[in-house]
Amino acid sequence: MTTSSTMAGHSPPIEIDIGSDIWALAFTVNGKYLVRGEKETVRVLRMKDRKQMATMRTRSAQCLAVSKDGRWIAAGTWLGDVIVWDTKTYKEAFALKKDDLGINGVDFSPDSARLVAASSNHTAIVWDSALRKQVQTLRHEGTKSVRVWDSNDGCLLVDIPLKATALLWFNNHLYVISDSAIKQFEASTGSVGSEWPVSDAGDRSCIALPKHGEFIAYSTKRTITFWDTSTDSQLGVFQHTQDIRSIALSHDDRFLVIGGEGKKTTIKSVSGITNSIPMSPLHTTFQKYDFWIDDAALEQDQLAKADALLTEAIHESRDASHDVLAGRAVVRVRLQQWDAALVDAEMVLVALLSHTLALTLIEVKAINVQPSVFGYIAKSMALVGKGEKHKGYQACDMAFERFHSSHGTFILLIKAIIVFMAGEQRGAISRAGDLIATVQLNSICYVVQAYMYLLLGNSQMETSDYEGAIQSFEHARDQMRYHTSRPLFVVSLISGWKFDDLGIMIRRHLCEALYAAGRTKDAVECFCKMEETRLHGEHLEWAHDFSKRSFNVFKHLGDTAVDAQRYEEAISHYSTALSLNPPSPQDVLAKRIKAFMATGCWKQAADDANQLITLDPLSSRGYEMKHAALYKAGDYDNAVDVLEAMLSKLAQAPDPEVQQLCDRYISPSSTRATIRKIVHRTIRHSPRVLINTTAGRLHDRAEQASAFETSSIFNKLVSSMTTRIDYVRIKREVRQYFRYVMLSHRWEENE
Repeated sequence: MTTSSTMAGHSPPIEIDIGSDIWALAFTVNGKYLVRGEKETVRVLRMKDRKQMATMRTRSAQCLAVSKDGRWIAAGTWLGDVIVWDTKTYKEAFALKKDDLGINGVDFSPDSARLVAASSNHTAIVWDSALRKQVQTLRHEGTKSVRVWDSNDGCLLVDIPLKATALLWFNNHLYVISDSAIKQFEASTGSVGSEWPVSDAGDRSCIALPKHGEFIAYSTKRTITFWDTSTDSQLGVFQHTQDIRSIALSHDDRFLVIGGEGKKTTIKSVSGITNSIPMSPLHTTFQKYDFWIDDAALEQDQLAKADALLTEAIHESRDASHDVLAGRAVVRVRLQQWDAALVDAEMVLVALLSHTLALTLIEVKAINVQPSVFGYIAKSMALVGKGEKHKGYQACDMAFERFHSSHGTFILLIKAIIVFMAGEQRGAISRAGDLIATVQLNSICYVVQAYMYLLLGNSQMETSDYEGAIQSFEHARDQMRYHTSRPLFVVSLISGWKFDDLGIMIRRHLCEALYAAGRTKDAVECFCKMEETRLHGEHLEWAHDFSKRSFNVFKHLGDTAVDAQRYEEAISHYSTALSLNPPSPQDVLAKRIKAFMATGCWKQAADDANQLITLDPLSSRGYEMKHAALYKAGDYDNAVDVLEAMLSKLAQAPDPEVQQLCDRYISPSSTRATIRKIVHRTIRHSPRVLINTTAGRLHDRAEQASAFETSSIFNKLVSSMTTRIDYVRIKREVRQYFRYVMLSHRWEENE
């Protein structure tokens, strides 16, 4: 596999040669991996360095889906198979044979609990992802309609009469290619919304939309066309060198990935498209690629490289845009090279003056003069970095005066960030709150304010103000909105603040603050809510460490409570420890069983013992504890069954040492035989026939012995003896049971 790329603002497309035609493309939820369906394989590619992570064998994977929780990758093939792989191991989790016809589409439900596959025989089969069994069949007779079903009960909700060659569901809208047009329908009613004319619509036509639906990308043959969804106007056209079979947008909506014939995957920037869409009051309508640097500049260790590339671009180009110089100023601010950043920023601002006042300056001959906001932003940040914060604020205010009509809200948000960086954290948070209250489309403001609360909480943690940190992290959690857009990327580029996995980071820090404040149970509750999300990388390592620490704390608290005979408190602590899903919970389970037994909670003790048996079926501990719980509950029959099951399991174990454990126990059959012998010796000197005072019937000796074995006394004796036979107790119980009296009676004449 070979790759080639360049790093520049208007860089050529990246082409990845994989030696096979591409049939389908899909991104993982976090956008870090690209999944490709090919003729013989499904491959997983890491986007940041285009390294191949996995190759899964299959035949003709023509459609792909990645579950929303990131756990599964599903592929549908021309041969009618659906294959599902686990993303942790990239091993096949299960395979489903749909039918002999090809699978046209696969997808997961939003909660990842169900997988649906549609085939050429006009049916869609729904499977339960966890149970891996079919739960529903939806039939779609005919080919000239689009139908919407309720996935819970299979009820048909909407039937739209038209023939579709491609279909996309987005935010309760259907986007359908039909009759040389892309048509938008309300999914709940089937009513028509917008419509965009297209040409050459065929079976291989594809649609893609970014997360916020600002534009539509449509591919057919070798052409990709873009439309603005708000104005229905065409934004641009890409021409491709080979026939296209699949397209997909990257996680940040900045790149379009193209697959098809020609054995190459092509990655093209769509910044020229996205920059021309006024998405919201926060959208910055930049005319060029923002700083001529890409995501690498977000990494601190890549900033020096970005500075060198920008310097090279300035020196080599005779008509370099002043945006390049402004970009270098921002990079140097990030590097804390305040004086160098100020020089670049002042050059940009002088260029602006030369544009406004028609001045001619030697220093700015090479600058292609255009209005820019970033010179002011870079100057403001550099001045604040040098400790001259009021001059820095003035530079930001000047930017607002000059550019408020196009970038007003954006500049106000950046100023809030600069104020925060100047140490006025509360004031900055208040400024962000004002923007939230006044800006109509304000989700980016929520994200920035949440990040401010996160940083404030971190500083409070450093001073051991744990309660203050908890409040800050809780505010961050409450303000957090999941948002991805070009403006947020620009904010990150300017500030160095990373918004990836922000929601996870906030909960991580909240857990640690609660833990540090001694509110360990609240910390665990917060942590368990995090487990609903899919943790990865450093977050997963932290989760393992936090879980281990918290588990040990609650295990110790439980042990302390048991020593003080506070068993209900111990149960609570052990339960909290077990809620952390430790890798080896057997010891704590056993301790909770003992605590349940001490409080007379026999059923709960038996339920825990069942878990213990499941976790370690070749250990006698779980069986012994379940036997004890059932015996205490008076369920003697089931207690005996547990003892017999344990002996059978141990005897069949492959390990001879485990088999030898059987020698420690007395089998119920041996106990029964011993009791029967004692019964026989006891009743052999009794009268041959006695009246059973309970049943009122005559019983001979055999019937007397049989009646005894159906009594609770017999079962209690059998179930009570596990490691030795208590002859004294058996004799005492038998003699007590078989007591009798003899009565004499003289018959009277009238009887």
